Amino acid sequence: MISNASPLIIFGRLNKLGLLREVLGKIIITEEVYREVVYEGKIIAAPDSFLVEEFLSRGDITVIALTEKGRKKSAEIAMMHAHIDLGEAATIALALQEGQKEVLLDDHDARKAAILYGLIPRGSIWILLKSFQKGLVTESEAKDLLTQMIESNFRISARIMNDFFMLLEKIKKRKKLNA
Repeated sequence: MISNASPLIIFGRLNKLGLLREVLGKIIITEEVYREVVYEGKIIAAPDSFLVEEFLSRGDITVIALTEKGRKKSAEIAMMHAHIDLGEAATIALALQEGQKEVLLDDHDARKAAILYGLIPRGSIWILLKSFQKGLVTESEAKDLLTQMIESNFRISARIMNDFFMLLEKIKKRKKLNA
């Protein structure tokens, strides 16, 4: 799945990039996201930037360049949606270029833009829920990770937080029925 910077940064801060890899399989980023997370992150010595770079060197994350048409689409997206940054615009453009249906974005405005382009936006909270569903983390670990995300300045609305707990409970009930 094509990912924007914020999921990489937040899971990097939590030292849980492996969860992204386990849930998504292949992680693809744009050159813009690489610059934002690794290049600019290393300038400020952000620990997550070094972890992302390690995942890149192992082949767990792949950087794909936008084509000329993709770069034009990215510029169009950025111009038409003033509240999204260049990395988010490039991420949406790459998903369109590569024929992907889903894209990993956390920012509310970027998610709305992705929907307008026919994409299904997923986010870091979705990664936590899928991790629990797949048995990669326990219910308690999923809740702890959400707490750590919030403590790491991950912004989440009360509604999304409530949805997280309701969905976690639904998944738990489904797991019990299937056991």
